[in-house]
Amino acid sequence: MLDDRTRREKHSYDEGDVFAESARLHSRFEHVFTGPNSRAAEAYFASLIRRHARGRRVLSYGSVRGDLLMPAVLAGGPERVLVVDLSIRELEAVEQEWGDRARYAVMDGHTLAVPSGTFDLVVGRAIVHHLVFETAIREIHRVLAPGGLAAFIEPLRGNPLLALGRLLTPRARTEDELPLSARQTRRQVLRTLRAPVLQPRLRARRDAQFPSLFKS
Repeated sequence: MLDDRTRREKHSYDEGDVFAESARLHSRFEHVFTGPNSRAAEAYFASLIRRHARGRRVLSYGSVRGDLLMPAVLAGGPERVLVVDLSIRELEAVEQEWGDRARYAVMDGHTLAVPSGTFDLVVGRAIVHHLVFETAIREIHRVLAPGGLAAFIEPLRGNPLLALGRLLTPRARTEDELPLSARQTRRQVLRTLRAPVLQPRLRARRDAQFPSLFKS
């Protein structure tokens, strides 16, 4: 059974226009979302995923249509890929893009219906900030095999212009989502999982997003 927060998230993507509004916002302010730090983060993230996906069991945690995440995963030559998302509509859109190159399942990221230790690599983009953070990272850690890697790229909380933009464009996001702080993310993962967090040193401090990794 879904809780109220999860039901709101599902409704926003299955019945609402959050994805379309968000895409419109990113297109209008592309220069903000593709600053030096974001470009460096994208390159780092794609390269890392390609290297670690080779011959591995990969979970795409949350689906984003038209994104660069799946091309990087598939370019690495994984053993198999499972894409999960709470939204049926978003999952169907991703399936139309990639067909039988992956498997697809509707799941709540807080309670994945897969056995522990199933995946060698768990990847996601702009998904964890939609979830209850500690619950989500515990579940990601549970499904990672020993020595597995979780790699995510998430929106930053610290950019004051983006914070103002978020206030002015409420239709481009869901009610409960909250961008992450790089420092807070590192501390929470260490406290919750006793796992190391690896965040690359990038050139800027206040761009739109940052990559964050942890190992099982």
